[in-house]
Amino acid sequence: MKKTDFVTQILSPLPFEGDIICIGTNYREHAKEANLPVPLDPVMWYKPRRALAGPGEVPIPPIAANGFLDYEGELCIVLSRDARDVKVEEASDYILGYTIGNDLTARSYQDPKRGGGQFTRCKAYDGFAPLGPILTNAKTFGGVGDKKITTKVNDTVFQNSLCDLIHSPETLVSFLSQGELQYKKLFFSSHELTRPRDNPASRHGDYDRLAARDWLFSEP
Repeated sequence: MKKTDFVTQILSPLPFEGDIICIGTNYREHAKEANLPVPLDPVMWYKPRRALAGPGEVPIPPIAANGFLDYEGELCIVLSRDARDVKVEEASDYILGYTIGNDLTARSYQDPKRGGGQFTRCKAYDGFAPLGPILTNAKTFGGVGDKKITTKVNDTVFQNSLCDLIHSPETLVSFLSQGELQYKKLFFSSHELTRPRDNPASRHGDYDRLAARDWLFSEP
């Protein structure tokens, strides 16, 4: 008699290893829409490794539950090996592949009057970086410019935009490797894609769903 195994939980495609590097203001359309100045170098911050989570439901800590919980569908870049002082033209050799992630934020703690506009506390709670479930090989994936990420909340579309990156994956790998070892790191090419201005904050019981054209990525 054949034995049937059932999948009860989909995990992150990556283990809990190392910090998660996030890149801010890296989508042209968003920067234009929000009238944000674009610095010459990529803006970056870190999420701790415990922020990494699978693509399923994420338990929200009480401190963040009432913090205007926000969502951002992001392209994520995964390195395959050590990278130090890598040239842009060689950076593709260090990219293992791509996946998508949800950059969760408790916006109340980012308010300038409350938290000085900081990024770490409002984005670093356990499980605030849901990822996957699919990791696509870089060669199979191809270029990022023609890929589109769609984010839905309760089946309503709130983000739907091309991956029009200001700094390419290769540029990011090269920049972040200068003088610093990046061993099997995960990069969130972060800051939200274009979406309606009246988008709601996520609430307990909501379902944020990420989908990318030509991929099968979702958060059920």
